[in-house]
Amino acid sequence: MPGRVVRHRTTERDVELAVNAAGLRQAAPPPLERTPGVQRVVLLGDSFVFGQGVREEQRLGDTLARSVPGLEVVSFGLPGWGTDQAL
Repeated sequence: MPGRVVRHRTTERDVELAVNAAGLRQAAPPPLERTPGVQRVVLLGDSFVFGQGVREEQRLGDTLARSVPGLEVVSFGLPGWGTDQAL
């Protein structure tokens, strides 16, 4: 749900999961229009793309954005979803 913040607690982890107003697990919603001169990558997937069990900065999309200068990453990951739902 957009704007929701919950804690994911297990015996190994205690992680805050925050979803922004656009319904994505990103600090701020990405701009609707691409930024001129910046490549955009969209990640679709399940809990791996969402980053279930890890801090936001440890997610695949955040790590990718830090590793490749000038890359804008939008992560559309939802726990429990597979490629059939994403399609």
